[in-house]
Amino acid sequence: MLRGFGLALLFLPITTMSLSGISGKDAGQAAGLTGMIRQLGGSFGVALVGTYLDRSIFQNRVSMLPNISLYDPETRQRLQGLVAGFMAKGASLMQAQQQAYAALEGALMKQTAIITYAQTFLLIGAFFLLCLPLVLIIKRNRPGQAVDLNAAH
Repeated sequence: MLRGFGLALLFLPITTMSLSGISGKDAGQAAGLTGMIRQLGGSFGVALVGTYLDRSIFQNRVSMLPNISLYDPETRQRLQGLVAGFMAKGASLMQAQQQAYAALEGALMKQTAIITYAQTFLLIGAFFLLCLPLVLIIKRNRPGQAVDLNAAH
């Protein structure tokens, strides 16, 4: 519900600004062009964020791996506790060890994902803040003022 409200606050002014002053047959073409550009921008944005997430998850995982070592007493203690817990639930020693390693990997991936998504959110927020001054540069047409479509040619 919040996302829908936020998108309404975002797309309505953008569409209004892009179509202000355009009338007649040009209005349909301008609306189509605006929609196409919005779709392309969204597709590129999703692709860029997806690529950034994949690479960042890998980098963050690699940077966190040195903190997990079988020579570290805390890691050994955590694994022993996990093995004991799985064995108490009826797993054999071999199964309990495999489940403990899988649980440790799951905890690592959960922490990696949290860190990566926080970094991505911060990066997107910084991007929008950097783009905010561009709103001040946009030339606004007064109501009733005609737009010269040939000026761009």
